Amino acid sequence: MIGGEPQTEESFERRVEVRFGDHSSFKEAWNEALDYVKNFAKEVLLSRSRFFSDVYRPKRDEFAHKWTEMSSSDAREEKKKTLKIAPTTTGRTKKRT
Repeated sequence: MIGGEPQTEESFERRVEVRFGDHSSFKEAWNEALDYVKNFAKEVLLSRSRFFSDVYRPKRDEFAHKWTEMSSSDAREEKKKTLKIAPTTTGRTKKRT
């Protein structure tokens, strides 16, 4: 659930996965999150209050910062790949290699 709404696979992809730009970066972050939550008992993961206080809150800022950096870096790299021409000092353009 995000914002009190159940998430479908499509809505999750649209709201979360697409932010990473590169599927491999998303998979890396996803696997890191899975490795982290595997350390908690099922009861903790199923309890809203315990999940928030014991699982989510202690790592939220660390993961958010790391994953934002990861997704921003990947987005910049993807943008660079799509650029085919670059201005020269004479104002003309030349093909990037």
